[in-house]
Amino acid sequence: MMPWLVQTFALLCVLTSVHVAATALAAHCAGIPVRKVSFGTGAAIWESGKFRLGWFPISGYVRLKDSREEILSDADMADAFDHAPVWKQIAVPIAGLGSVLLITMLTLGHEGAEAFAGAFRQLVLGALSPFTDAQEYLRAGRTFAGSHSLANFAGLLGAKIVAMNLLPLGGLNGLHLLLTLIRGKQPRQWEAPLIPWTFQMMLFLFGSWLLAIAVFVGGK
Repeated sequence: MMPWLVQTFALLCVLTSVHVAATALAAHCAGIPVRKVSFGTGAAIWESGKFRLGWFPISGYVRLKDSREEILSDADMADAFDHAPVWKQIAVPIAGLGSVLLITMLTLGHEGAEAFAGAFRQLVLGALSPFTDAQEYLRAGRTFAGSHSLANFAGLLGAKIVAMNLLPLGGLNGLHLLLTLIRGKQPRQWEAPLIPWTFQMMLFLFGSWLLAIAVFVGGK
């Protein structure tokens, strides 16, 4: 069990770091100033300029110039992320997710596409049934890791990471992409109550899966 857990942890750290780095690079190439690039979240264990390392490595974020996050003058908003053309607001997060999905496709081929498509259903059903469906998915993941190469397992985990981030929930890329496609650049008043509600759903999703993982590990 432990080798599988260590392997999973290490690959998740690598894949999330690829996601963060690709997002920051895409923003820079799109002419959007990058304020902070964090590999990992939580208290910083190292920080230099725009870059930092957080104590919890299976996560991370890219903080961009954004009038919703900082006070900007009218003259200084031209290159802010929330005032960028719609295609840039979509392309930047897609580039981050696409970098991870590319790993999936290169390592698994058409099986990667199938794993990605099926991940949405698994994420939702697993969260709703942490003691049954989630346990089945975790067993399948452990079996896959034991019978395939490290690269193949990285591809499988990458499919799950991309699918998770595309869910339309607060704190995930999917909600930003959906709202941008619906309303364009300018936020609408109806978004204010929607975002906290979807954030609560995201917390439920993560909490349920953490419970499922704890039960799975504790039962072996």
